[in-house]
Amino acid sequence: MVSSEHLPLTSKPKQTLYVLETHDREAKKRPFQVRYVFVILGFLGFNILYSLRVNLSVAIVSMVNMSGNSSETNVKTECYNHDYQDGSNLTLVSSLENREGFQWDSTVQSYVLGSFFIGYVIPQIPAGQLAEKFGSKRILATSILMASIFTLLGPMAARIHYSVFIVCRIFTGLSEGVFFPSMHAMVAKWLPKSERSFLTSIIYSGSQIGTMLTMAATGYLNSWTLFGGWPAAFYIFGMFGLVWFVLWTMFVYETPQDHPSISPEELALITAGQAPLQINKSSKTPWGSILSSSAVWAIVIAHFGQNWGFYTLLFELPTYLKTILGLDIKQNGLISGMPYLLQAGTGWISGYFLDRQISGGRMSVTAVRKFSNTIGLIGPALCVIGLTFAKCDYAWSVVMLFLAMALNGFTYSGFNINHVDIAPDYAGTLMGITNCIANFAGILAPAYVGVVLQDEISLKRWSYIFYTSAMIYTVTSAFFVFLGTAELQPWGLARSKPSKVASTA
Repeated sequence: MVSSEHLPLTSKPKQTLYVLETHDREAKKRPFQVRYVFVILGFLGFNILYSLRVNLSVAIVSMVNMSGNSSETNVKTECYNHDYQDGSNLTLVSSLENREGFQWDSTVQSYVLGSFFIGYVIPQIPAGQLAEKFGSKRILATSILMASIFTLLGPMAARIHYSVFIVCRIFTGLSEGVFFPSMHAMVAKWLPKSERSFLTSIIYSGSQIGTMLTMAATGYLNSWTLFGGWPAAFYIFGMFGLVWFVLWTMFVYETPQDHPSISPEELALITAGQAPLQINKSSKTPWGSILSSSAVWAIVIAHFGQNWGFYTLLFELPTYLKTILGLDIKQNGLISGMPYLLQAGTGWISGYFLDRQISGGRMSVTAVRKFSNTIGLIGPALCVIGLTFAKCDYAWSVVMLFLAMALNGFTYSGFNINHVDIAPDYAGTLMGITNCIANFAGILAPAYVGVVLQDEISLKRWSYIFYTSAMIYTVTSAFFVFLGTAELQPWGLARSKPSKVASTA
């Protein structure tokens, strides 16, 4: 027989809400709650995940011999002057100082930067399915382990040929592609409804803090002689990944029910409103309902818009700061990374505040998701437009970049957790679907930048890139406002077959 603590909130609202509130009070009396071990190591996992992904975006500035690029590509130095040239137009041969790296032109660089996502999109949907059926812990551990190994092989692969390095990056993406869907499936098991926005913001903000730390550290590592400069970014972060693999394997459990030290009060708090695990594993995925759901497509579209803008800044910002504003590699890494710390901080603060609005009955969950998502996408859209007006003003450019990413942190309480709202028992599959489609932006955005900047690198050409990002942010935000919802969908909770339900009643 299915116990009342596993029934959805819509079935016995008064009884379930009373149980939830009672166990919440009892659980908080205990000095240590084991779900926070999952939250902390999940946060660190995203740190590692993104360090293995984004180290290249700063390292490539030192890896590439800019003088080896096409002589037809001009850099318009509207914002700074070189001592050895009088004119405002400089060829790439004389405008950038690295002359000892790989002979990769802007097209090859776009292929190298985008190659990660060729592998990344492939396992998204299968990963969600596997996590829901067989569990997430081993999948997440294997993801970081394999990505770390391929990262450690990166410098050797790059020295052989850029095509070998691209293959290595594809396999890194393939390894990481299972992480988001598997973590979403685990979040649905481990986080209680009353804390979901805040704790999810903490876990997923690991990606932003990892990005900030990696970009800042890589800027300094590139200038060191340790491991030959830029290879250090691959070796050091790869080793961190191996350490995380050991910690995750030792201290994290698949479900709250599996944890040997969890209290009855904390277990009841977490599992209130969840379907029984045996039903989750035996149920079939309602593909027809998922693919025809406007709520799902609202998340897909918002996720794509977020990724287009995010990856445009993530992968191309270091190049913009170097070629347009003339920042050296140390300044470049620090300025490129700091906005992501602000994004994480905003995500934490807004998640905590908005959870209080929901629990206090001042805003519905749907209202919170739409409000957060609108701030998180329209805010950056306005800021990247502001970048085009800032032009060579260094201070205003930095302000616009920082503000764009800070506002973007609101999306943690928007589309990013919406999968769990509408279908908690298929959250992994939904994240796999939306992340698969959305991360084509990781391939398309660098390719688009490569085309726009192919024969000229200038403020004017960069303005085309920023306006495109602003347009995509705005359009995708509007779709979520009109189509999005946080209401539990009729197919969102797993159900056993009727005959089995009858036999257990």
